[in-house]
This record gives sequence, structure tokens and C-alpha cells, in this order.
Amino acid sequence: MSVSGALSLGNINVANVNVDRARLRHIAVELLGVLEAEWDNPARPEPIRDGLAANGIIQFNRDLLHLSTEDIMKLVDQPVPNTGARFLLPIGLRKSLVFIMKWCHELSKLAGNPVNVDSLTLAEFNRWRSDPNNYVDMDIVHYYGKDKKKLEQLQIWNKQVQPRHSDYPQFTDESKWKQHQKMVEMITNTHNMSNLLMPNFAPAPQDKELHERHQKWWMTGRMQSVKVPQGEIIVLQFLENCNTGQHWQKMIITFGQNMSVELSAMRLSTYLTSVRLDALNWRGSLKSFILHFQLQADTHNELSDARYDDNMLIKFLHAAFQGVPTLQNALLVHKETCQASGARDTMTFKEHVQKAINAAAPQDAANSKSKRNGNVHEIFVHQFDDGSTDNGYETAIVPYTGGDVNYDLNVHDIDTDIDELMSFEVNQAQRGSSSRSFPNSNFGNRSNGYNNRIINVRMSRET
Repeated sequence: MSVSGALSLGNINVANVNVDRARLRHIAVELLGVLEAEWDNPARPEPIRDGLAANGIIQFNRDLLHLSTEDIMKLVDQPVPNTGARFLLPIGLRKSLVFIMKWCHELSKLAGNPVNVDSLTLAEFNRWRSDPNNYVDMDIVHYYGKDKKKLEQLQIWNKQVQPRHSDYPQFTDESKWKQHQKMVEMITNTHNMSNLLMPNFAPAPQDKELHERHQKWWMTGRMQSVKVPQGEIIVLQFLENCNTGQHWQKMIITFGQNMSVELSAMRLSTYLTSVRLDALNWRGSLKSFILHFQLQADTHNELSDARYDDNMLIKFLHAAFQGVPTLQNALLVHKETCQASGARDTMTFKEHVQKAINAAAPQDAANSKSKRNGNVHEIFVHQFDDGSTDNGYETAIVPYTGGDVNYDLNVHDIDTDIDELMSFEVNQAQRGSSSRSFPNSNFGNRSNGYNNRIINVRMSRET
């Protein structure tokens, strides 16, 4: 026996064995919910510990890390007393082990290094597990490091891609936290700094100084990009120690359950269930409206816990097409064909969207080639009794007695905010027709000296 910082017995390093056993213990306690006292007491039975041990799994790297999905799904329990029969471990435990190992290997590939198992947390695992894309299959794709050629390619990429603060999006709207979160995580991974977002990440001693510099650089960028008041407070809380992982975890907890996110989801829900294309002055193509509708549906499902499934979104999409024969008829024909053949309509929402886009293509192509001499749009004119106009809009001369006036064109496209679209629909419903003119309507308060008048202006435009 020799002593060199750790006891060595032949080719076995006792310290390494204990560390490797501690990794398996961390996985069991942190991710599988085993109680520490029960795991550490061999005199008392513990189903998960004893079940793994029955398959020779007592260390993480040596016994579990390289198992495939098939290997894990074949793990059996301890022999039954008297009969000696052995049954498979509970299906929930086997599947949990599969997803834990799949997650570990994916983290290693993202970081470019073997994951530090001791730093993994249940919150991180649940966040990864909540993404439906991670359930496409149960195949574990093992990380075995990089070969020389791939390593050289990665080094070239890292030299060419220089992180910049301007790469990160600004956070100015609490209701858009989900989109901001995805963008920040994706860009941080692209910069090969995904470990900055892990709250309990512990760098190797030789990498500690570099990691701290990365943290300071990243937090400096957060000061520039976070503009919402509560977010600014959270940035300041972690500015001194620059713990980027804990900062990011606090942001997720704070804004992931924010009331403004719920309100935005409710607003999108109202829009999806009520919007009608024929009631909008839609300036863009039919295709652009279809893609706009799909974007709002995807955004709603990202923000809301009460997600709309494909069947509900398909119904909303059909309702939005009411009064637009080109789109309405195409989807009705598909539905009638399925009914006539006795076949079940198994098309997903995305497939319906694509079918609608294909149906809209001929009309969009015809509209893009035709020249229109004039399009009538409603214009809101804001004029004071003294002849002056309010500021904030482009000023133009229109055929109206008031002279120079400010106006808002009610033409809508894919970039129009849904609040404006919903407001326009309400106004149109109240007026009864989008082509009517109200030259003498007064929607303002005369006592304040402010009149709102609506006129029609014919504008020449060629497309």
C-alpha cells in the first residue's frame, strides 16, 4: 500500500472510488428523491439503492454512465426470497434513469466536457424534462469526448465567434419572458458558456479564474440588456458576487410565474378565439396572416399552462377563415373528403397551417401581379377646435377642411400588435361595415376642445 494523497490498492484508487460512489448517491438523493439517511444506512433496506446494487451498479462513472437505454430497461430487482425469481425494476425508476442519463450526456455535449454530476439539481432536470422536444425518443446518445478533427473544428469556431453583449436581446417586457429566456440560453450555449447558467456549477481549479471573468463579463451585459424594474433589482442583487447561475435561477423563478405573463396569455387566448380575417384591413398576403396566426398560437402555448391542443387550434383557425372562401373552402373540402371516405382526420395544426398556405398561394400570386389603382383605408384624424393637431404621427395634407392633419392608417400586417387588431375589430363591429364613412362623428369631449373625426382617403398604390 502506498500513500500519495489518496490510498491506492493495486490499480484501485480508494479516493476515486468514494468520489464515484458519491456521484451515484447524489443522483439518487437529488434527482430520484431517496432520503439521505436511508441511502447511507446499509442495515436498512432501500429499494432504489438495493435494486441498483443487485445489478452491480454501485458507482456512477464505472457502472452507470456507459449503459444504453436497452441496458437500463433490462435492470432487474433483487431475487425473491425462497423462489429466487427476479423481476424488472419498477418501470418509473427505469425510465427516470434513462432520462437522467440522456440529460447528463446532452449537458456534456453542450459544455464540451464531462458534466459535473455533483452540481446537477432537480430544478434544472425538471426544466429540461418539461420540454416536450426532449421526449421525442428515449435513446441515450453517449458523450465520449471529441476526436482530434472535431476538436480542431470546434477550436476554429470558437476563435471566429467572439461573444458580444449586443448578441443578447434586451428584456423590456415581462410578458415576453419565455422568448427572452430561450434566446439568452441559446446564445449562451452558442458562446460555449452554458455553465454560466447552472446555479451550482463548480469549475475545475485551473478554470476558476477564467470562469470568474466570464461571469463578470456576462453580468455586465445583463446590466445593459435588462430594462424591466424587477429585473434590474435582481441584477443588482448579484452584481457584487457575479454568480450568474443563481442570478439566472432567480430570474426564472421571478418571471416564470409573473402575473403579466398570465395576462398576456389571456389576451392571446381572446384574440385566437375571436379574430376573423374578413373583419381586418389586412394589408399583407393570406400567407402572412396564416403565419401570424400560427405565431400567436405558439406564443400562447409558451406562456400559458392551459395550452391549446391541435384540435382546438384547428377549430380556431377555421373560425378565423370565415368569410374568406379561398381558405374556408379548402379546409371544408379536406374535412368532407375524410368524412366521405370514413377516414379519421389525423392532420396536426401545423399540417393544417401548411395546407392553408398552399390553398392561399394562387390568390396571393394573383394579387401580387395585379396593379391596384387605389385602396381605401380608414384614417383617424385628430384635430383641436383651434385648428392645431396633436403630435406623434406623420403629418400629411389630405382633402379635408382642417388643412394639415395627423392620421393613423388602419392597415394591418404581420407586424401589427394584436391589441390594435382586436381594437380595430371591435370598432368595425360597432360601425357595422369597414367601408362606411363618418364625416361628422365626434368621439371626443367638446368641453376639452378635442374632436375625433373619421374620413376616407383614397390613396394610390401599386404593388
